[in-house]
Amino acid sequence: MAIKRLVALFCIAAFLLPVCAFGESDEAPRIVELYEYNGLVTLKSEGGEAYCFVQTDVAPAGDAADWMPLTDNQITVFKIDGDYTAFVRDAQMRVSEGVPIRVQTKYLYVLDGEGLAYPKEPMSEALVKAGSSVDAINEAVAKNVALAGMYTRNGAVTAAVTLKSELAKLGLTVPYLIGGTYQGEDDWGIDPDWGKRLSSAVTSGSETFWHRGLHCVAVLTWSLKQAGINVVNTTTGSIIGKTGSVNYEADNRIALDRGQGGDIITTGTGHSFMIIDRMDTDGDGYFDGYLTLEMISPRMTLTIHTLYSIRNCTLYDMSATFADVGRYRNAARYWEGSYLIPQEAWPAYLVEANEGADEARAKERLLVGLGLDR
Repeated sequence: MAIKRLVALFCIAAFLLPVCAFGESDEAPRIVELYEYNGLVTLKSEGGEAYCFVQTDVAPAGDAADWMPLTDNQITVFKIDGDYTAFVRDAQMRVSEGVPIRVQTKYLYVLDGEGLAYPKEPMSEALVKAGSSVDAINEAVAKNVALAGMYTRNGAVTAAVTLKSELAKLGLTVPYLIGGTYQGEDDWGIDPDWGKRLSSAVTSGSETFWHRGLHCVAVLTWSLKQAGINVVNTTTGSIIGKTGSVNYEADNRIALDRGQGGDIITTGTGHSFMIIDRMDTDGDGYFDGYLTLEMISPRMTLTIHTLYSIRNCTLYDMSATFADVGRYRNAARYWEGSYLIPQEAWPAYLVEANEGADEARAKERLLVGLGLDR
């Protein structure tokens, strides 16, 4: 009888053993899928808690700033052009094998506005002379944003990059204007009057502005709006980063090395700019700065900031805004009660682009999988 009882206990223990002993895998995490389309890199893993993209074949230290949280073992993130190695890491600091990936898009990245000029006539006229049009640029922005995802970080970043790139291909950019806005309820896409001469000059300090354009916060508001994000508010003034506050004002401030695309950096003087991507600025292959979109007199530009150069700035996590939660979602001037602009308020070309996004995304994924030139 004792032997039978012992055998029974042994069987029960054997049944429970996999749950108790093998609840945590002894295997390192691994990347099971990695692909890119239109600047968007999708990574899927098994057992991953954090991920990184570096430009060497050696993973960073477990506590390095390169590592970012990985939710549900997957992420889709906007990456600027370059050759990367992706890694994932688990809670035990075990690191996967690196998987290489090349991001090679048709975007044109021109830093510091080099060689670009803002029009000194209405943008609509300047675009026609350059062989394009307001409609063509708007449709390009909408197509790329819809592909990246409406209401997302990737969508907002893609809007910024597409506008900057499409204009740069024509040698153009948007003029800076102190106090210049384009954020009315019905203001979407390109303002046909950017560049138009003002009826009277606007003076700020030693600078005088003669042409219609945007100020620093307005270009960020513009980028977010093209992705369906409503941050035009009357509570936080020009500190756009505070629109990501959760329970109390500015509680979304984070360490300067934790930013990601769509987050906002603000200087002590109130100048704000948007992170496009995390990047390596000193050539050692690891993260130490950001590529940003900003308005710096006299024009819109892409700028590289090292972590050291922004040491006195504030970084705002905009996750709450994209998740449509937080302190200021009821303070908006338009579409009150939500950060998400309802689809019925979108322009027709954006609705059309969004309706075709799933099919376009699936086609891109198929072409990537087949290794065909897109």
